[in-house]
Amino acid sequence: MEDQLDRLRLAGTLILVAPIQFIIGVVIAESVYPGYSVNQNYLSDLGATVRFTDGDVSIIIQQPASAIFTAILIIMGALTLAAAYLMFATAKSRRPVVLMGLFGLGALGAGIFSEVFYPTHGIFSAIAFVFGPLAAIDSFRLEKRPMNYVSPILGLVSLVALSLFLGIAGYGLPPVHTPLGLGGMERMIVYPTVLWLVTFGASLIAAPELVAKTA
Repeated sequence: MEDQLDRLRLAGTLILVAPIQFIIGVVIAESVYPGYSVNQNYLSDLGATVRFTDGDVSIIIQQPASAIFTAILIIMGALTLAAAYLMFATAKSRRPVVLMGLFGLGALGAGIFSEVFYPTHGIFSAIAFVFGPLAAIDSFRLEKRPMNYVSPILGLVSLVALSLFLGIAGYGLPPVHTPLGLGGMERMIVYPTVLWLVTFGASLIAAPELVAKTA
């Protein structure tokens, strides 16, 4: 049983480190990208800014922002995937673990394939955008109060932001206009999920017995 708890504590540590290094890295990358707009630029623009205009393609790779963002996104995806692997055999409920692993896969793929790799980057980003919030919602199975209420709320905030983001971007949904812009609304998808990872990782380190299968 103790080996099982140690495995879960290690998973919690990976889950905790993944979003912390991502948040710090994003702040640094935004700061060294001249003219970067949180309102108008996607997060992934930090890795490579690609725009399609009247058949023309413009690509801007701003260093060191590109290297920083690529690294932190790959690290977040890889650590989350590793944590899901560690938890899969030991968690009393596997579904939120699988959903978290799919989020990690999406983040890892989006990091490896920047905006330059169209549409591959968009596919991996969509995987992260969908399965991250779903993992947060379903994690109530592995948490105690009050986090088993807070985590689903964070996930729902991300999903609502995703629907608004699709409307702003014109992906077939009714057009939406918000003062947050494309960049701000994308962050409303990502950051609640990232915050959930912080709290989930910390709770897993503190009380792995709540997640472990009963002996």
